[in-house]
Amino acid sequence: MEVQKQNLSQNPLDSTSTFPAKDMLGKVVLVTGASSGIGLVTACELAKRGAKVILLCRDEERGKLALEKVHLAASNQESILLLADLSSLDSVRNAAQTLLQSQTKIDVLINNAGLSLTKRHQTIDGYEEVFAVNHLAHFLLTHLLLPLLKAAPHARIINVSSMAH
Repeated sequence: MEVQKQNLSQNPLDSTSTFPAKDMLGKVVLVTGASSGIGLVTACELAKRGAKVILLCRDEERGKLALEKVHLAASNQESILLLADLSSLDSVRNAAQTLLQSQTKIDVLINNAGLSLTKRHQTIDGYEEVFAVNHLAHFLLTHLLLPLLKAAPHARIINVSSMAH
């Protein structure tokens, strides 16, 4: 029996890669921080694989541009934009409520949004901003979305981190 070797040095997100892609048809994926960077690339790649991607973004203009990129990357036009400022826990609660009312399940929650600041900033809720955005917001969002995650047969929660932390 011949064993095929995979080129592990290839970028799995590169669309020219031979890396095996899982079929995401019918899956609903929420990506926070999807307006740029890793979040945008992730959203595009999952949409290419057939997922309905919900791009959770803070800035409406940047979010609309990201959604256009996702729609251009995939024939799948189901992806949508959801606005929320993760530095405000009320905004996180409002976004979760919108999702609970509009979705029947979430198969994958990707907590990707994050920031790194050189000066201390305080949120409207009184928390240090980096801690609020990178940790508290994602914890609250995940907790509030548990009913939708439990409604999916094999839901996954992915928390992205970086060396900046």
